[in-house]
Amino acid sequence: MTLLDVVNECLESWNKGWEKKYSRGFELSDCDIRFKGNINIIRNTDSMTLGDFHDTHAQSSQRESYLASITPIHSTYTHRSSFDTPIEKATLIRLLYACCNVTEDSGEAEIIWPDSKSGKVVTGYLTNNRFAQGKTKAVYKFTPSDGKGSYVAKRHIDIGAGLNIVTIAENHLNLIAELRRLKLGQWFLDAFYQHARNLGASVSEEFAFSEAFLVQEICEHADKPSPASGLFESDVNISSDDSGAYWMVEPCRSSAVNRYSGTMNHPAARGKMQLTISAFEHFTFEHSDHNVVLADVQATPGMLPNGQGAGQILFDIMMHTPDGKSGVGDHGQEGIDIFLEQHQCQQFCHELQLGPLRIPRLNRTHAARLKSVEPAASVDDENNEEEDKEDVLEPDELPGFN
Repeated sequence: MTLLDVVNECLESWNKGWEKKYSRGFELSDCDIRFKGNINIIRNTDSMTLGDFHDTHAQSSQRESYLASITPIHSTYTHRSSFDTPIEKATLIRLLYACCNVTEDSGEAEIIWPDSKSGKVVTGYLTNNRFAQGKTKAVYKFTPSDGKGSYVAKRHIDIGAGLNIVTIAENHLNLIAELRRLKLGQWFLDAFYQHARNLGASVSEEFAFSEAFLVQEICEHADKPSPASGLFESDVNISSDDSGAYWMVEPCRSSAVNRYSGTMNHPAARGKMQLTISAFEHFTFEHSDHNVVLADVQATPGMLPNGQGAGQILFDIMMHTPDGKSGVGDHGQEGIDIFLEQHQCQQFCHELQLGPLRIPRLNRTHAARLKSVEPAASVDDENNEEEDKEDVLEPDELPGFN
């Protein structure tokens, strides 16, 4: 558990009483963590485990300032630096990693599955019980056998038909769609930051999209599907290209979440971080030729890539597109229209010279970077219509899928 996890749990507890009187509760972005006496913590330590947070300040030259007012607690607890060897019941598995190549000029991601002899294979422990669960996915902890890094593995449990009514193929195709959204989102973010630098706009550059990998459990010889997969041996056909347990693997981060927009809600921004995301959403809509609206934008504290220090890691984003086929949560034209109605241009939109948003007569042909994604019903849509079976893509119809 990190310090931010503790703060997040405190906020959830306080908000239960606070929101009985007021319309808005406290968020992580409202908080500034300090020691007694208004002393700042060491930079980038709030996302450390509690043990590492304590050790970092205890070894500092300003130790007395930080810890003098803290009363030692004596217990039988043994400090563990981080995620180390799993202490929950877990199963040893082998994961085959898919190759993901992103086109530089469009952000389109091509997914290619190698065979287990030539591809990257990682052995590790996957917990049998869920670590967390959202509306659409279940999350488990994954620890590589070499102890390098700590990760979570996600699979879909609801794509609109109901809880745990997800086929192997549906889980696979929607994980592909999610990976493509993450890669495309980072491509838009890179273009956004470059545009901001060119114009001298003072947006926050503390955002990055999560690193993510598409993997498949290897079930050969005596290997069986993991308990976490929810599959039986009879569900696995090693001669099929679309059989077995598929997962999205991401680095394990703090459970504290900053939410910037909902699936169909784009609130007015306040503060530099929110203003930056609001402008980024506006930029993405323009940069995609009015084909992509970012939705359900959320982030957790974490370390940015390439040694850029601490920042906000964007994950599990959704998109609205004209044909509604970018994956789970895509409300199509309705989602786009809601964004155009709710977005409020502000300082950064003006600094970035983004034009006022109007509801244009959009081109119904999807952008090439998203057109091949399997359509998926939204969990949030209470009036789901029966899916048109003729529009369902089979795995071999996906460009770059082998």
